[in-house]
Amino acid sequence: MRVCVRVFSDDTFDKLIDSKSFSEALNYADAKIPAPSRDSKTWTKLGRANEGQGLVEKALACYMVAARMDAKNYEALIGTARIYNKLNQPANAATAAKKALELKNTSEASWEFARACITLNKSVEAKKALEKVVEADPENVAAQKELGLIYYNEKAYDKSIDLLKTAYAKQPDESIAFRIGKAYDEAGSVDSALAYLKGPNGRRLSMPEASLELGGIYFKLQKCDAAVGEYDKGLSKNAGDAMDYYQWAVCLEKTNAGTDRITRAYQAAVDKFGASKSKEALLSKAGLGQRLLEKKELPERPYPVPGRLCPGQHGKTRSGH
Repeated sequence: MRVCVRVFSDDTFDKLIDSKSFSEALNYADAKIPAPSRDSKTWTKLGRANEGQGLVEKALACYMVAARMDAKNYEALIGTARIYNKLNQPANAATAAKKALELKNTSEASWEFARACITLNKSVEAKKALEKVVEADPENVAAQKELGLIYYNEKAYDKSIDLLKTAYAKQPDESIAFRIGKAYDEAGSVDSALAYLKGPNGRRLSMPEASLELGGIYFKLQKCDAAVGEYDKGLSKNAGDAMDYYQWAVCLEKTNAGTDRITRAYQAAVDKFGASKSKEALLSKAGLGQRLLEKKELPERPYPVPGRLCPGQHGKTRSGH
């Protein structure tokens, strides 16, 4: 079946739209272009004008009318997707963006689809779309940041670093600095990790996670004084896991900290490890048992001290090294 699409043109209106004189364009349309004479392209332009004026609901209505009049109007569909994303209606945005992609496989449509998928927690679809966006539009820093975060969450640290660094250079953010630092640590670039975790340009990161990550790095480097200082900061916020407390306890021992502090650290590690039978869990129990024995405060069922393990014979660090 042949579909006829009504065509309308008004040079004055088009010039106002092209010059972004949106308020004048809307007034002109109200006065000179009756609704029955408006075609799909005219409704799309009205959507653009309303969007430019911040009138998102009116913009959405115009784009939707345009799309109903012409199902192959790419600009109407991408406008609909963009507005739905602004209104935090990701399911509707994804539907409109997908239709736009079927007409034109553009980075713009991929970006709107990716934004919707991110909100919907559909990371696989978002990643695929974002990869297209970043390849086609290297200037889209927001897309680089989102793709970098997806790679980071997937533990594809080597892929995430450059993307997150680009985002950080554009808009410094300590949560991004932390992720860059951790990614560098996981990738084995300790010096670069330290540069970001300490805070680029002298800006100390306030996140307890940054202190814990620094503590883990100093633990690996056998810089126990520095490790203790970072663990003191991070663990004071109750942000640590079992490995953090274990490594803190070992470093406290090596720096000859007080018995009470070492005991508390090992006790916290034991509590965090729970029923784990890992090497570090057993070492934590051994360390706690030794300290309680010294203080003559052993429980009714003292922790066994493994014959071949002693505190200080530590295994892998918090980050898995």
